[in-house]
Amino acid sequence: DGLRPGALERMGLGARQLRSLNPRLIYCALSGYGLSGVNRERAGHDLDFIARSGLLATTAVGGVPALPGTQLADMVSGLTAVTAILAALQTRERSGAGGILDVSMLEATRWLMTPWYEVARLRPGAQPLDGNQASYRVYRTADGRYLAVAALEAHFWTRFCQALGRPELIGHQHDADQAALAAEVAATIAERPFAEWRQIFADLDACVSPVLTVAEAAADGVVSIRLPVAPSS
Repeated sequence: DGLRPGALERMGLGARQLRSLNPRLIYCALSGYGLSGVNRERAGHDLDFIARSGLLATTAVGGVPALPGTQLADMVSGLTAVTAILAALQTRERSGAGGILDVSMLEATRWLMTPWYEVARLRPGAQPLDGNQASYRVYRTADGRYLAVAALEAHFWTRFCQALGRPELIGHQHDADQAALAAEVAATIAERPFAEWRQIFADLDACVSPVLTVAEAAADGVVSIRLPVAPSS
């Protein structure tokens, strides 16, 4: 059920109506705000849900939120629905009974924000992996392309600094002044073009990746999209 709560009930196809005919039925309702609550009838799209979850605010650059390149709320709520259905199928195998699954797009998106909520609760003002750490951010190359650096662990940071030709930065990963450290890294990466850095890090296990365009990613032999399948017997 992908309509607003109550729409299919008015057509005689609601969850309880159908399950009265077949108790084994697993009925998954995927809606913006869930089957109950004050916002159950409220319309919404992906942008609404990432805005209300706080996710959109985390994309802000210079104080202005930026739209993500794909529909995160749509995708994660679909995965949440699939997970719930698979769990319900397993439950039905044991109990023989189906059930009604209530999947909210907003709540699914809020799940993505769990690390942020916990940091906000336990360490007000702190932010997790938002680009404030020099070892976890995006850097501009000489020709205006970008490298994504996620060298959080010490051994990755060490390899990264060595590849930069800046071994003197290895011991400074956790300096209080991360902006100054990031400026040093940025200046070094800005000295070479994208293709050179991509070659340098191609086979180096340092959690550094080229920021590919959509066309490049689609054509990249390293990247493949496969659905999980059961092994053949």
